[in-house]
Amino acid sequence: MNTVKKLLAILLAAALAMGLAACGGSEPKQQKYTSEELYTKYLNNEYIATLNCNLYNAAQGEELTISDMIYGEADALKDYGEFFLNNVYISFIDCGLDGEEELLIAAEYITPGEYNDYIEEQFIVKAYDQELKVLSEDETFYRYETTIYNSGLIAYQGSGSAFEQYYRYEYMNPDGERVYLFSEDYTMGLAEAVIPYYDLPSDSIPDYEAYPEYAEADGISLSVYNFGQYEADDYDEEIYEEFIRGNMFVFYNVEGENCYPEEPYAAMYKNAGVKIYDTDTMMDMI
Repeated sequence: MNTVKKLLAILLAAALAMGLAACGGSEPKQQKYTSEELYTKYLNNEYIATLNCNLYNAAQGEELTISDMIYGEADALKDYGEFFLNNVYISFIDCGLDGEEELLIAAEYITPGEYNDYIEEQFIVKAYDQELKVLSEDETFYRYETTIYNSGLIAYQGSGSAFEQYYRYEYMNPDGERVYLFSEDYTMGLAEAVIPYYDLPSDSIPDYEAYPEYAEADGISLSVYNFGQYEADDYDEEIYEEFIRGNMFVFYNVEGENCYPEEPYAAMYKNAGVKIYDTDTMMDMI
């Protein structure tokens, strides 16, 4: 959420209020407009955009004004708590750095009270000739944060515990297509360079039952990279096993220096074809 606010943020609440106060509806798509003009009309509630994604309150293919989308989401979020629209921020990004701007909208919803829970939804809107499309919806809430960069890089970060974090990187290309890049599971504070059993396919090492053990101070960090994508809505053991077969491992200490498994684990991994990489090699691959 903070990264989006650091962009060239413009408060949109006044524009939305003016749009709602004006005669309702959007104007027909007849006159030819530039992308900049289309975005301006959309922000003034005078143009509609077609959803290329599902929202809490609307389905892919529906056509909505910006106020329909943002206030509709506020209404739908009431099923999860007393959320209300707090702020709206906009900026322009350039997915794929092709010189054609896309519109990034961040809507912040919070709950009242001493502890303000929040959800931030981020929408990428793209102009196609005389059409506008909402390409994607991403969220930031509780321990999960999505950052959308000027280039169209979409970085997702989640925290499972004080020792574990998860990262996923995707990319909105110039054609408005979302492309998966890679993921990283990060665990810190390990007592030794050992791969937890759940990061290896069950058939890779017979009777392998290594659990993560944590050091009292400092410790070793493990980054597990994967360039494949787990493509299932729910947990499927067969699909998951095939997915983690592509895991690649990097160990390093608190100084950032690479370290490697010792025996008997070193021989186990070598015999199973499990590769341990150094940081430079992995960064070159990325």
